[in-house]
Amino acid sequence: MFADIRALFDEILAMAEAFDRLDTLEPADKARELIRLRRDYSEKNARVAALIEAQICQPLESRADAQPLLRRYRDMVNEARGAVAEHQASWPATQIDTDPDAYHLSVHRISEMQSDHLAWKTGTFLPEAERLLRAAAA
Repeated sequence: MFADIRALFDEILAMAEAFDRLDTLEPADKARELIRLRRDYSEKNARVAALIEAQICQPLESRADAQPLLRRYRDMVNEARGAVAEHQASWPATQIDTDPDAYHLSVHRISEMQSDHLAWKTGTFLPEAERLLRAAAA
């Protein structure tokens, strides 16, 4: 389970970095690739969120000592969803070349946030969740 979650996080991080490289493509290719990346990014985030909810959050829901960890995880998920939704609403595929500098800055902010969140999820959340799940099983 934890290996699957980490693998999905690695894929999501790679996709976030791919958004930064869209500038190297021609406008028509850029729009197509942006749409594909957004779809794949959403699907992978939904898969990992469902897996974490089912395999980690639900089993730990009744544990008082897990609540701060679960709350922090869910806050990060909601923050990322809101930021990505705002970015996508501000930058539909047809508009990304209207102000390349502003678009790149927006993508960079999302990418940095995603990197920070993934660092916490892999460095703190998953190890702590694993510890709590082992303690619950003991």
